Amino acid sequence: MVGEDQDLAVRMLPYDSKVPEIFEEIKQFVCNFVPYPVEVEHIGSTAVPGLGGKGIIDILIVINREYMPKVVEVLESGGYKHNPQADTIPERFLSQDHTTTMKGNCTYTSK
Repeated sequence: MVGEDQDLAVRMLPYDSKVPEIFEEIKQFVCNFVPYPVEVEHIGSTAVPGLGGKGIIDILIVINREYMPKVVEVLESGGYKHNPQADTIPERFLSQDHTTTMKGNCTYTSK
């Protein structure tokens, strides 16, 4: 049982002041390359100044359902990888490594 508990451990990291800049870069990428009206929001623990977390930038992308395939295409062209294990309709999850300790997760959902 002790070994199983260690597998469930989550490494918490202190707040990283670079996160807002990284988020803005991702937001600009999405807004510049998705050819449809889109909302991009920073969510999760890294969106709270001063709050530590798992070192993952969570991003919510809101767009009309009909444009979702294009969003996936754009994100994949930018190095994001689709995570089919987390695939729930209408949400889809993609991830990308930004540094060795910082990852970005994008969730997009329809309006």
